[in-house]
Parts: sequence; structure tokens; C-alpha cells
Amino acid sequence: MKFEASFVKKVVSQSGEFISLLTRMVSRHHHHHRHRRRHHHHHHRRGREHKCDDIKWRSSLSTSSLIYQYKVSLVLTVDLEGCGNFSSAQKAIDAVPDSSPSKTLIIIYSGTYREKVVVHVNKSNLIIQGEGFLNTVIEWNDTANSTGGTVYSSSVAIFASNFTAYNISFK
Repeated sequence: MKFEASFVKKVVSQSGEFISLLTRMVSRHHHHHRHRRRHHHHHHRRGREHKCDDIKWRSSLSTSSLIYQYKVSLVLTVDLEGCGNFSSAQKAIDAVPDSSPSKTLIIIYSGTYREKVVVHVNKSNLIIQGEGFLNTVIEWNDTANSTGGTVYSSSVAIFASNFTAYNISFK
């Protein structure tokens, strides 16, 4: 039981705003049921804030085992809709501490990211987690006829050591 409690505490502290998100969800639920007679339709409007809350909730549940397994010290998020720390995978990779001895996890939410991505040699110990290889895609349309030929036509180039990717496609 003590091990489980320390594991949960570590996951919660490293995965961001889990507790505040849970608190907001409970208070919304409580607010809705307390004011049942004066029913207004304001809660049916799904704004960006609610969408972002849903994404944070989903990611904290799906990545907690990676955080624990790899002893991740930094978690960054990427989302095309603006719900992450970054809207581009490359910008998140650029934000990874140089030559870090500890692991960094970048969660890339569903979407097709049309960008060329380079993981330079100084961005070691990096884990990229998508939301399924059919849902999270990084693609770039260079070909062998592009500047630099075949060698420079890849969508994703990885020069760093200890790179791991899960549930994502590179096209």
C-alpha cells in the first residue's frame, strides 16, 4: 500500500494538473446537481477550456505508467488545437534540456502534424508518446528530388541517443 501511495504521488506531481482538474470536474458536477431546478443550457457549450480539460485527463491516465517506468523528469505536451505546451512537435523537441541525463516525455495529441522534425544529438533520453499510430502522425512531403536528395528527405531524423517513440506514425 505504501508503494502504491508513493507511486500515485509521484505520478500526480509529475504529470501536471491532475488534482486541480479532478477538483474542477467534481465542483462542476456538484454545481450542476445543486441547481437542478433552474436548469440553464450553459453547460452544453463545449469551449476550448473544457476540451483541454478532457485532453489533460486522458493524457494523465495513459502516460502515468511511462512516467513511472522511465523515471521521467519532464513532461511536455503538443496539440494542434492549442491545448498543449506547444502546437508543433519540433518546438517541443527544441525545448528539451540539452544532454539531459534524465528522461523527457513529449505527449503528442491526435492530429496530423505537417512538419519536418529533427532530434539533434544533444536531445538525448527523449520519449515521444502519441495517441495511436492511426491518430497521431508526423509527415513531411520531401522526396529524393528535394534539396539534399534522399538523405535529407525524411519526415523525422533522429541523431540523439536513447530515443523511444510509442503510438505515433512518421510518414
